[in-house]
Order: sequence, then C-alpha cells, then structure tokens
Amino acid sequence: MGTREQTVLLISGDDDLCARTRSQLQLRERKLRIAIVRSVDAARMVIREETPAVIVLQEAAVRGNNRDGVRLRLDAVVSALAGYAPVVVFGNDARPVELDALVAAGAADYIGLPDANFPAAAEAVERRLKQSREVETHVRAAQNERETMGNCRRGRRRVSRRLLRWRCDSGKQ
Repeated sequence: MGTREQTVLLISGDDDLCARTRSQLQLRERKLRIAIVRSVDAARMVIREETPAVIVLQEAAVRGNNRDGVRLRLDAVVSALAGYAPVVVFGNDARPVELDALVAAGAADYIGLPDANFPAAAEAVERRLKQSREVETHVRAAQNERETMGNCRRGRRRVSRRLLRWRCDSGKQ
C-alpha cells in the first residue's frame, strides 16, 4: 500500500521563506501538500478542516499581534499547535528559553534561520513527516487488529450460542 499525501501547514508572512520552504520540501517528499497561511489565526481555521502532519511556524508570525490586538506568547502558540502535529519553528536567533520544555518533550523543533541553517530546517520537517507516517502505520495496524479481534469474539459468541442450543435441545430428548 502506498503512502498517502501528507500536509504541511506553513505559517509565515515572508513570501521568500514560503517559496524556499515549498521548493525544498517538494524536492525531498513526493506526496506532499503544503498549505500556507500568514497568521496563527488563519492556521487555526485550516486545522479545523484538516489536521496537518507537520506545522512549520516562522517565529516572526507569532511576534506580531493577533486579530484581537493581543500579543501572543511563542510558547503558548507552539504548545497549542503541537496538540495537532509536531511543530518546527523557524527563528532568527538562538532558541528562546520558553521553548526548552516543548523541544525536550519532542513536541517541537527550533531552527535558527541564518541561511546556512535552511537545509537543517528542511531535514527537521522531513524527519517529522517520516515519524508521522510511522505513527499512522502503527495506528492502522492497531485498528486492524482490534477489528480482527472483534470478528473473533463475534464468531466465538455464535459458536457458543449454537453449542448452548445444541445442549438444550439434546437435554429435551
């Protein structure tokens, strides 16, 4: 069975970063859909429709205000997004201390983004896509096993009922 198309949600207001990310990822992954949004609010709407395999977040997209004018905290945004998919954060500096726990827990990766680190960012996304495929394979196997066990139980119940009927019928004679 072939792998199904995976979706990467890219949150960035930088058109150049979006174009470079799209081309790098499509060179590395054949079955890949890339959804691009400019804000965290727009990302939430996309996530309601389709859960991505990986979320790529440009740190600068969080540093602005949301539609309510409230300044968003990077760790809060990454934590909320990580509930749907692993998050790869592109930043311009060293990893902020506020992300240490999320990175240590494996919910996120942080890639400082001087141009030399762009391949490292693409590799992090590629690694997360591979992990997502592996998880999906394990989930599918568990579902198949559960379905098989359910069929066995139903079959056992049918056999037990027949056996019980046979015993009851033979006791009447």
